[in-house]
Amino acid sequence: MDWKDLASTAVYTDMANENKSIWERVDGVDVEFIGAFLTAHLSIEKYITDYLRLRYPSLSWEDAKLTFSQKIALIQHEPAKVPYNEIFLRIKDFNSIRNKISHQLNYQITDKEKSKFVDFYMKITKESKTKPNIDIDNIADLLDFFLIITKSYFASAISYYHYNKTGRKQ
Repeated sequence: MDWKDLASTAVYTDMANENKSIWERVDGVDVEFIGAFLTAHLSIEKYITDYLRLRYPSLSWEDAKLTFSQKIALIQHEPAKVPYNEIFLRIKDFNSIRNKISHQLNYQITDKEKSKFVDFYMKITKESKTKPNIDIDNIADLLDFFLIITKSYFASAISYYHYNKTGRKQ
């Protein structure tokens, strides 16, 4: 069986018409896109979770069982230099898209949502002499850029707090 077969379904349309079924077949769900997006979302959550645990080690993270949105709320006002302070806003936007993907079959990222990641790319690369060669019209390239910057940002903080916790200097 192919994974795409799992994404083939019928949904209730609420139409009570003798010429039209109350069921509508939904095919062509982009499982590759959904799988990639959800995997990226989980990886960002792992970075945020590890950051929070290292940054605030005395708190009971296991008992709290925080949602992704709650974790974002905790970090959204963490100090960050411009333009990296925008990472927290884009994480919220990324999570909003994830929620839509999770609840709407065949969800397509809107131009308005995409423009936020174009803006992020422009702000991050503004001072750069060698900008990454990406197609800003391609949402996959934009999100890949966002993920690289975001994971690098948190990886740096995780390394910092890890080595301070263990008493070793880098």
